[in-house]
Amino acid sequence: GASGSASAPLASCAGAVGAVAAALNQSGLPEGGVEVRFAPGTYPLTANTSCGALSFKGTEASPIVFRGSGAPGSVIFDGSEELDSAGLAAVTNATVLPLLNPAAKGKVKVLHVGSKWGGGELSWNGVPLTASQWPNQGLGYVRKVLDVGAIFADGRTKGPRPHCHVCMGDNKSTAAAPCGANISLLQQPTGDWEAELAAGPGFGSLTLSGYLSADWYHESHRIARVYRTATNTSLQFADSSRYGICEALEMSVGGCAGSAPGRFIVSGLLSEVDSPGEMYFDSAARNLYIYPVDASDKVRLSFQAGPGLFSLSDSTWVTVRDFVITGSSGGVGISGGENNTIGGCTVRNSGGGISLSGGYRN
Repeated sequence: GASGSASAPLASCAGAVGAVAAALNQSGLPEGGVEVRFAPGTYPLTANTSCGALSFKGTEASPIVFRGSGAPGSVIFDGSEELDSAGLAAVTNATVLPLLNPAAKGKVKVLHVGSKWGGGELSWNGVPLTASQWPNQGLGYVRKVLDVGAIFADGRTKGPRPHCHVCMGDNKSTAAAPCGANISLLQQPTGDWEAELAAGPGFGSLTLSGYLSADWYHESHRIARVYRTATNTSLQFADSSRYGICEALEMSVGGCAGSAPGRFIVSGLLSEVDSPGEMYFDSAARNLYIYPVDASDKVRLSFQAGPGLFSLSDSTWVTVRDFVITGSSGGVGISGGENNTIGGCTVRNSGGGISLSGGYRN
């Protein structure tokens, strides 16, 4: 059976941790410490195979070291799961086709994912895909505030939170008939947001997030209405704002002196999947829309499903080095303890990297 020797190696990090714990309990910390070497290769990262939570006590003269061997990057812990990409196909649905961005028609692919994946991070042959947003780079800006909308702050504004309705035409928000703020955009989007908002379940969950009243206050609002002309697009929010959308976006005008100059992004748009590597997920129909990263015939669509590799708790003089961690929810964490080191590791396509909490000289 596997003993942990070079000729009879253990199969997982969990096995290695168990062997170290047993040896320390039986014989104590040996002079010179303990070194666990991992042979080059890709190891599955699951709840049963990860190193898990451990608390080992090494010393400066006798440290406990977990390290990869071979060339840099040759020891990989992979917690990814894959979607079956064989079903990737051109978009033919008559309801969806008009929603595609003009720059993306004929290029976006669709994949029915069923219940295996529910959204979140996803990679195309190891390259992270990006949930679509507008604009692709940088930020959008407010051209003009057409209506500051209803204002409400918990604990400060009297009365109940206003239930905002959709304002039509030149109607403005009033105390009797509150509605969300209305702004026009400095740039003109190429996607048809108005059609997408009206497309039904799975579409139209547009959210604007950014700085609309002050540089220090980030806010998010669901968009209830999009009105578009040949030269202008305006958005009306579905809810109230805490401080009001600043009417004078110039930095030195009236009561808005020092305000944020209307910087934001808009997310939740199929019609803004317009460049390679972008995606949109229709959670109602469980359909994933992707603008392919490249023209690969063989596509690996993977998402993070594995746990963190290591969690060191109140350990001393433990080193973790020379590993690649992918598809992990947590990477490597250190809490408490002292003189613990993580080095030479790469964490990619994961929900967490390296975390430090408390302790000394970690």
